[in-house]
Amino acid sequence: MKRRLLSLLLYILSSIGLSAQRFPMAQGLELRTDSLSTLSKRPWRAIGKTIGVNLAVWGFDHYIMNEDFADISWQTIKNNFQTGFGWDNDKFVTNLFAHPYHGSLYFNAARSNGLSFKHSAPFAFFGSLMWELLMETEPPSINDLFATTIGGVALGEMGHRLSDLLIDNRTTGWERTGREVAAALINPMRFLNRLTAGEVTSVGSRSGRVFQSVPINIIVDAGFRFLADKRHARTGATALTLNLRFDYGDPFRSETFSPYDFFQFKAGLSFSESQPLLSQINLIGILSGLQLLARERTVLVGGLFQHFDYYNSEKRISKNSEEILVTPYRISQVAALGGGLIFRHRGRLRHRPLHLYAETYLNAVPMGASLSDHYNVDNRDYNLGTGFSGKAFLGATYNDLWSLLIGLETYHLYTWIGHEEPEQGKSDVSSFLVQGDESKARLLVTSSEFAFHPGPWHVAIVGRRFIRKTAYKFYPNVSFDTGDIQLRVGFHF
Repeated sequence: MKRRLLSLLLYILSSIGLSAQRFPMAQGLELRTDSLSTLSKRPWRAIGKTIGVNLAVWGFDHYIMNEDFADISWQTIKNNFQTGFGWDNDKFVTNLFAHPYHGSLYFNAARSNGLSFKHSAPFAFFGSLMWELLMETEPPSINDLFATTIGGVALGEMGHRLSDLLIDNRTTGWERTGREVAAALINPMRFLNRLTAGEVTSVGSRSGRVFQSVPINIIVDAGFRFLADKRHARTGATALTLNLRFDYGDPFRSETFSPYDFFQFKAGLSFSESQPLLSQINLIGILSGLQLLARERTVLVGGLFQHFDYYNSEKRISKNSEEILVTPYRISQVAALGGGLIFRHRGRLRHRPLHLYAETYLNAVPMGASLSDHYNVDNRDYNLGTGFSGKAFLGATYNDLWSLLIGLETYHLYTWIGHEEPEQGKSDVSSFLVQGDESKARLLVTSSEFAFHPGPWHVAIVGRRFIRKTAYKFYPNVSFDTGDIQLRVGFHF
């Protein structure tokens, strides 16, 4: 079995064209195909699959999990229309990650049935609207509608394009099985389409892909993480980490861009008793753009970008001879859009072996969430709100061996709708009337990474700082200054 899996991996890698670019953000592989397919437009099938997703999820919640919110009737549907929209109290990971994933299924119900990006986006909205009004007893949620729709579009298009990279109807055996399983995990809706059409097992002369010649950059590494805040530096938390970075497309090869012709995805996992498993997700995808400057070694691209960001952390500290679990920072911008610039300058290896890379973004955030130090109702310990964010990244690579990456991210979220009195209504978890505690929350994230990459492997040391400041209307202001350091070893393709 191990030999077969290794042979499969080597076969896939050997069939991919290689380019020589490395850090900080340049494609190491290029997936090419000599045959493309066009997905037939089937809007009615897309509608049916969107409804089917909701019925399947509701059936699981009702019959398998016996959830109270799934005990729906005509009366609960009538109540939802009469009550109107509010703000729910689901867990952070549920509202800010699970709901966007749910939205990606609606989106890909349309995308996998031949609809374009812009024509698939409404399916995420109407699928979410159907769920909120018809499929649960709780009042419909404004934040769910935003998160499922806009976040679902982001995760959905990423899944659509990633699964397309894996599809190849010309392959057989273990390679074919591995490709189909991986594609199904990334994009279940397209897998269902292929399964019902008999394409999962059929072998043909065409690959079945819809995108051609896609350059990608993959970085996978593992290591150790030490997290500590400024006031408890000696009692920090340690964890094993697994990190993934995936760059799709090349922002410097095209003069104009369609949605998600280029995107960057990062994810971080922490393995520790005191740390959440999913600690970080960052997604930046271009919606439209063009080259503003194009010279032999220098390129500048400007455009409109969609962002999806998720940070979560916990640690144990000693207080009054007891260990307690605290949350230094927790923030997400599930719906964020704004302008951005991407710059690259390639030096000459013999005379000026220094390559420079930079990104900067400024975004509006229609929906986000940040940790609350006081609001704790049902499953929610965070505030919902709107605001803005900004990002800046600078990278330099010397002699194709050494890289230095510096990053700055700032998130500002404002919670406008709270109780008029600090304790009012906190026992009434069914009111759904407030976003949380009226507040202004800011998270500043600074990062630096120094990497040595002589070949397909690399070793890196990463340092980050998370500064959270929250100003409350009815409570004292709270600030946390937390930092972590990581030692990573991994591979890049």
